[in-house]
Amino acid sequence: MRVRGEAINIERGGSKASWHGPKFREKRGQSVNKLEPGTAHLWVADLASVDERTVEDYRILLSEEELDRAQRFRFQRDRLSFVVSHGLLRTALTWLAPGNRPEDWIFAMGANGRPEINMPDTVPWPRFNISHTAGSVACVVTAEIDCGVDVESVRPLPDLEALSRRVLTPTERAHIAALPDDERLCSFFRLWTLKEAYAKARGLGVLLSFERLCFEWNEGGIRLDIDPVLDDGAQWYFDQWQAPPGYMLSVALRRGAEGFREMVHHTALPLRPHCSRRRRQTGSN
Repeated sequence: MRVRGEAINIERGGSKASWHGPKFREKRGQSVNKLEPGTAHLWVADLASVDERTVEDYRILLSEEELDRAQRFRFQRDRLSFVVSHGLLRTALTWLAPGNRPEDWIFAMGANGRPEINMPDTVPWPRFNISHTAGSVACVVTAEIDCGVDVESVRPLPDLEALSRRVLTPTERAHIAALPDDERLCSFFRLWTLKEAYAKARGLGVLLSFERLCFEWNEGGIRLDIDPVLDDGAQWYFDQWQAPPGYMLSVALRRGAEGFREMVHHTALPLRPHCSRRRRQTGSN
């Protein structure tokens, strides 16, 4: 990612796009004392670059319930993704709000199963979302802003046509059909991850019909076309890129009157925590 400016060129979905919008800046392991209103913090990790010590440090931070959930995954790669994404979340929260240790964060399921922090005394109230897939994890944290993130491996799908009919609008399907064969798969994942990130930011998950969401690109960025009865698409900011190569990542952030203004992309994981060996017995995310 390139830093600052009225317009910057970045790699998004395999092609370059000129971006006009809220400032985007990088941080490399610096520290802040609190969450800044209107700022979103994003971490992305390539699991191949996460060493065993960091994985074990993250594992120690998880609650018993989180460890049980990790063990339910059939494949080791999925267990690793779960541990790293949830450990990353805990250390990211403490990096931004150092008054709480990583192992002390408590989570609870909100409406429709969206995880939220269950610590009323924490001000400002951090909002967060995580995503993990085989090989990559992502975490976004904001101060009271609705946020969602989704990362997917761009891979051939045997049921792509049937899946497209379920999650894409006729306009989106026509757009993909008009592309060269070698661009169609990437375009599908661009749309799919945008819809997943938006649904997660809304806290609706599977309750939201993806075929009622239509995304398009213009000079102002990514635009959501949605029935105004359901939502106001202009109240949302979207961004996406390949991170790392071979993966598509999308972020959804609510603008609002006092909403999103700036995104900080952290190029390194939060510093390795000096954590205790005890584990919380409660909380999930």
